[in-house]
Amino acid sequence: MDIGIHALGTNPRKSAKAGAGSVDEPVSFGGITFTTRKILHADHDGVVLLPTT
Repeated sequence: MDIGIHALGTNPRKSAKAGAGSVDEPVSFGGITFTTRKILHADHDGVVLLPTT
C-alpha cells in the first residue's frame, strides 16, 4: 500500500544564546550534591565524591 506522510515542524528550532547561566552552583542528582572544590573518582567498582586537599 502506498501512503504519503506530510510532517510539519520536524526540524528543531535553534536555541537562543542569551548568555544566561550560573557558575559554581551546586548540582544534585542520584542523592549526591556536586559542589565546587570536590573531585569525582569513578571506576568499574563505583563512584566516590571527595573534597580537595
